[in-house]
Amino acid sequence: REPLRMRARPDDPYGSSRAQLGEIGVIDAHDAGYAGARVLVMMLDTGFRKDHDAFAETDLLAERDFVFSDDETQNEPEDSPYQHWHGTATWSACGGRAPGTLTGPAYRSTFLLAKTEDVRSETPVEEDNYIAALEWGDSLGVMVTSASLIYLTFDGGGGWGYPDLDGDTVPLTRALDRAAQRGILCVNAMGNYGAGVGTLGVPADADSILACGAVDASNQIASFSSRGPTHDGRIKPEVVARGVDTFAADADGPDLYRYVSGTSLSTPLVGGACALVLEAHPEWSAEQARDVLMQTADRSSAPDNNYGHGRIDVWAAIESSPRVVPVPFDLLEPADEETLADHRPTFRWRASTDPGGGGIDYELWIDDQGDFSSPLVYPDLQDTLLAIPDPLAPQQKHYWRVIAEEPDGYRRLSRSDGSFTTPEGSDAQDPALGADRWILEARPNPWSAETLLRWFAPAAGMGQVVRLTLLDPAGRRLMRERLPVTHVGWNEFPLQSRSLGGTSLTSGVYIVLLEAPGTTVKMKVVLAR
Repeated sequence: REPLRMRARPDDPYGSSRAQLGEIGVIDAHDAGYAGARVLVMMLDTGFRKDHDAFAETDLLAERDFVFSDDETQNEPEDSPYQHWHGTATWSACGGRAPGTLTGPAYRSTFLLAKTEDVRSETPVEEDNYIAALEWGDSLGVMVTSASLIYLTFDGGGGWGYPDLDGDTVPLTRALDRAAQRGILCVNAMGNYGAGVGTLGVPADADSILACGAVDASNQIASFSSRGPTHDGRIKPEVVARGVDTFAADADGPDLYRYVSGTSLSTPLVGGACALVLEAHPEWSAEQARDVLMQTADRSSAPDNNYGHGRIDVWAAIESSPRVVPVPFDLLEPADEETLADHRPTFRWRASTDPGGGGIDYELWIDDQGDFSSPLVYPDLQDTLLAIPDPLAPQQKHYWRVIAEEPDGYRRLSRSDGSFTTPEGSDAQDPALGADRWILEARPNPWSAETLLRWFAPAAGMGQVVRLTLLDPAGRRLMRERLPVTHVGWNEFPLQSRSLGGTSLTSGVYIVLLEAPGTTVKMKVVLAR
């Protein structure tokens, strides 16, 4: 079809993408506040037109071109003019946002872009590029991958036959299973090879991923959608979503859109759905989120090799288990990148709520480093507005975030961090940031039965009370101790590998916070059993 220059619909923020999202429960999830915030998603494809209107509001963390070994995924002179067309469409379907025209399920997610496919040829090196991208994404903490890529035959002959599609033979398939073992929720297209038995392609045969088939607006399987089973008899696909006339961005122009068909377009809808589920349930593993999406799909009671478990329902997946983490919320004031007129700014944010009906406490963190390695913390706030009493250092960029905590200790970061710059001059004789000398360490680390937390108290801390907090990877509080500072220098505290309820903790990375007057010191401890 010809590309469309769409006129935005001011009465409908979803525009022409409303139907494809409504069919899979995304709009209900958006209405409840979930749009993928703080979930890192990696798109693997041919390239991406980043200056398209659909990405004006998109949070892009990093990009990598594995074809030409650089950091530019938009078309360059050596590329085919069509190189970034396919990736632009898939990225927009997953996380684009052009109000009144198009919205992707995960429009608030943070993205990594990996250009792994060279449209000028079809060679085994593209599978190597895919594997390299998985390793790169893993190094940056990716949580979801979406790849509308399939491999069967290569230029000049050779490729993979049906006996190879057993989940254990092809290196790329094995790499996806390893990525899943490392906690990444991997989503991949089934392929467009038609209705025959066993027409799926590599790496859709991987046993730990969501392989996606395509249905139309009436939830009928597309004639082109590849079918299972795998050679070893497993049902494929896992799930389906709209892949017939899916609305997406068109890379032929910065404001063009079109309807596109293929499992390439159902896949990013499912990938975006995964981000929403993980945002709503950060306490779930990737495997749990995958299983729930399958169990709540509309054919889960009788899966087959056409539809798999059926068309997904994001909201049903989210609501299948009680939500325990506070709902997402936004920062309001100061505006991001604002230059302030006051060294004692007022901070304001939207309220969060506890899905369980309890109250919410907030912590405001301010730091002069974006990694919040040693923030100034204002804890135990019940209001959503705070005028801080401490003057901040002059003419300096600061970063801020807010954490909501419900009564059971589950914590939610604000959807994004903010930043601001203080004005020149200051009435602060000793700026609040940078004045602390508190130190926190754990010995030994990795954590063992003999591990001690050691914290150093400066002279100014004498007679004060500090708070030691242990958080699990989902941000849930496992331990909190209030300790008086009875002497200056090093203090020790035994670190128990048990939760507040007395259960033994599993292997993983945990966070320890030392909250002292005017500062919080943060460190990671690794528990290996």
